[in-house]
Amino acid sequence: MVGDISYIPTWEGWLYLATVIDCHTKAIIGYAMDDHYRTPLISAAIINAARTIPLTPGAIFHTDRGSNYQCH
Repeated sequence: MVGDISYIPTWEGWLYLATVIDCHTKAIIGYAMDDHYRTPLISAAIINAARTIPLTPGAIFHTDRGSNYQCH
């Protein structure tokens, strides 16, 4: 799995989108959106991914090592 954060300009300000992608199927298996770029956003995306598919013990989750992903 890989994770990333995108930010999208809206009329009301920035919308932050955290995603978790299954590298095998290339499907987005978890995501979360909010008006902030803090650790709870990333935690919500990871929790949603774990609710979507059963995670294999030892599964690898890769990010670009952004500070928010390191805090979880």
